[in-house]
Amino acid sequence: MIRREFFYRGNLVVLLVILVVVLTSCESSVASSTDSKRNSEHDQRPIPVAEQGKIDVSEWDFVKKGAISLEGEWAFYWGELLEPSDFSRGNPPHGQWVFVPSIWNRYEINGEKLPGTGYATYRLQLYVGDSTDVLALKIPYASTAYRMWINDILVASNGEVGIDKTTSHPQYINHMTYIVDQDSTITIQVSNFHHRSGGLFQPLEIGTVHDIATQTQLNIAVHLFLFGSLFIMGIYFIALFCFRPKALYHLYFGIICVLFGIQNLFIGEVMITKLFEHFSWEMALKMEYLCATVAKFLFVPLFINRLFPNMIPNRLMKAIILLPFIPIMIILVTPASVYSHYVVYGNIYNILLMIYLWFIIYLASKNRMEGAKTTLLFFSFFMFTVINDILNVVGTISTGYYLYWGLYCYLFGQALILSKNFSKAFTTIENLSQQLRNLNEKLEDKVRNRTKELEETNGKLMGANQKLAQKNEKIIEYEESRKQLFANISHELRTPITLIQGYLEALIHDVIQDPEKKKQHLIQTHGKIIRLNQLIEDLFELSRLEVKKTSFHKSMVSVEEWLDQAINDCALDIRQAGLQFEYHNDLHDKIKAMSLYIDSHRLEQVFANLVMNAIKFSPANSTIRITVEEYRIPNDKRLKISISDEGTGIPQDELSKIFERFYKSKHNSTQQGSGLGLAISKAIIEAHEGNIWAEQNNPVGSQFCMTLPIFESSLENKHRRLS
Repeated sequence: MIRREFFYRGNLVVLLVILVVVLTSCESSVASSTDSKRNSEHDQRPIPVAEQGKIDVSEWDFVKKGAISLEGEWAFYWGELLEPSDFSRGNPPHGQWVFVPSIWNRYEINGEKLPGTGYATYRLQLYVGDSTDVLALKIPYASTAYRMWINDILVASNGEVGIDKTTSHPQYINHMTYIVDQDSTITIQVSNFHHRSGGLFQPLEIGTVHDIATQTQLNIAVHLFLFGSLFIMGIYFIALFCFRPKALYHLYFGIICVLFGIQNLFIGEVMITKLFEHFSWEMALKMEYLCATVAKFLFVPLFINRLFPNMIPNRLMKAIILLPFIPIMIILVTPASVYSHYVVYGNIYNILLMIYLWFIIYLASKNRMEGAKTTLLFFSFFMFTVINDILNVVGTISTGYYLYWGLYCYLFGQALILSKNFSKAFTTIENLSQQLRNLNEKLEDKVRNRTKELEETNGKLMGANQKLAQKNEKIIEYEESRKQLFANISHELRTPITLIQGYLEALIHDVIQDPEKKKQHLIQTHGKIIRLNQLIEDLFELSRLEVKKTSFHKSMVSVEEWLDQAINDCALDIRQAGLQFEYHNDLHDKIKAMSLYIDSHRLEQVFANLVMNAIKFSPANSTIRITVEEYRIPNDKRLKISISDEGTGIPQDELSKIFERFYKSKHNSTQQGSGLGLAISKAIIEAHEGNIWAEQNNPVGSQFCMTLPIFESSLENKHRRLS
């Protein structure tokens, strides 16, 4: 299984490398990527090359074969800034043949190598023949300023060409122009006093307008893609570090991505000059060098050291960290004409550092450190692209710049390592969890076998403790209820017992001699005793309700039938009291399909209590109204019954207190009653999972409302609702 997985990953790496190679071919010029292919498809003619300052491209099919570079021997006039008019005189200047593209530091005149600073003129005669296709010429930037004529027309310039540092100004901008004549003479003045290397170090390319424009757009797209993706990836890894500061390799890797992304704006198509046309050449070159130096010399070693800890000796690591500050300071404080001379030494150090880091990763792979083999593969490719770019910068080779594709390949390798680490960590967690479960099972078996009797004893004790706790809770409830009951009885019985005692003492001591008055006092005493009995019964009933000792005989009852019975009973009492009665059924026909799961006797008790309260507090000839309607709450619907009167009403501040034991309104103190009826009603309604409340009635009187859960008529739906 392991070999198969490694084989799969190896194939994946190979496929990725092939993909990168294909993509890098897109970054190089369209012409150079297709010349040989198209040439082999159509004929075996070689690509035209300039010889002794002349090049003939009339036989080249630009439509089928693509663009070509104007490479070969150009006429070169060192120390002279010549214009096309200088060659039309009778005595034209004499120069020598040099190979283009190349920096002029490699040229020799009279056995002496040319310096990097100076000025010169390049000249090439171009013959395109009678081609019907509109051709274009892509003009790359030279080091470090140029002016270019085709025949006698100035077609492009970059910076300001001069004979010394004060009269010249460097600039890097790519241009494109059209070729309209069959015979054209290209004259280019180049000056350099700001960099260690000068001359036409990049080739001019000729092709159809479509090919040249496509090539330029493709290069721009590639650079924008590399900048955007590297920058976003860098910000992502830096954000990961912010969430997990211990993972310093996330920070280092994020900074590497950001730096290489920014550097990408200052090379190739020099995207920064397309965004800011007058961006300083000196600043652009500093940014390019600084980003590369800081990323490669400082953060790449830091990242590798964090990825594979303890592989680089501490003293050597400190030296590797401190050394980059030397070139960084040189780049910061000196102009390009100075620090560009040290690029060679920086490149040598970079190559040595990359080789050493490759060796460290190789040792890590030999030590079987996590992800080392995969990192070695991708870092090898990355190192190859770095060396390739260095050799291109110094002008040793001209194969194109592929560092960013190598970096992309390396980033993919890191993603693969992270995925593998995550997968392995997850697998390790699963294995440890399984081992822990197995150990727990064995341990549980041992404990179960050795402590069986103890568990049984503990079980019995726990059961006894639970029962004891339940009994204690009930005792506490009973005690609280008993205390409250005695307190209420003491409060409510004191006044009537005192009155009864007074009546009886008056009769015993013959204070009252009149037989009629004696009889009247006996009748009053009898009434007080009846009310005392009722009060005691109400108190016991309320206490039983509150401790849930009262049994309810609930059954499914039709709302329509139950209301008809209750309404008929109360209507008679209301009319006998000399009051008007109104009944409003807002449910209409829906009432036929509704049922209640209630104790009918208990609910009739509540209904009668509310109606009797309304009768008690209603003036003569007033109206008592009973309204039945549907009351909706979230995920439920209920039956709402409202009983309203036109009496004196209940003050707003007493609405929340009238359901308390023995509470009597201060505004109705003349009315007799135990003060327990509403408390009993509330306990009965809550035992039916309902609600009861009071509110003021407009314009006068009060209104009592109660709600009860509504069930469908079928018993099956009732059981489903109750469950």
